[in-house]
Amino acid sequence: HRFDGRPVCLYKRAQILVADIWACFEGRGLGRFDDIDKVTMFADYRVPQALYHFGALRYSSRLLEFLRRSEAAVIAAADEQEVADDVPVVPGLLPSGHRWEVEIRGNSIWAVECIRQHIFKTTGVLVSAILIDFYMWDYSKLHADAMKNIPIHLTRSIFY
Repeated sequence: HRFDGRPVCLYKRAQILVADIWACFEGRGLGRFDDIDKVTMFADYRVPQALYHFGALRYSSRLLEFLRRSEAAVIAAADEQEVADDVPVVPGLLPSGHRWEVEIRGNSIWAVECIRQHIFKTTGVLVSAILIDFYMWDYSKLHADAMKNIPIHLTRSIFY
């Protein structure tokens, strides 16, 4: 993907693989990674919903309107960049690499990093983004009813 002319790489599936191995082996043996704290959150669709719920993430009114109304016309009118001709605009679906999709994922990564920093500054405990991601994902599933009015973004891609 590209964002404002810069390449953006999102390695969600690779990160989940590493995180699952790390968690499965409790950070020991085959699950020992000395740089596990370098892994960011997984940039999925449920964690942004939880981040929005907790006020750590906000959406523009146009993005929120699109996510809530699921109208293809909203995305076509608001899109400032060209989507490839071979990418269909499906109602309620953000094309992979669309500016809004990259913004949601990128800002979610940054929000989790800010949470990590806040936890460290206030407690002295270094928490990995993986654990925050796990917590947010579980929270969003356990409290789905409480968050049913917070839309999620849908994107189909082989990358994640």
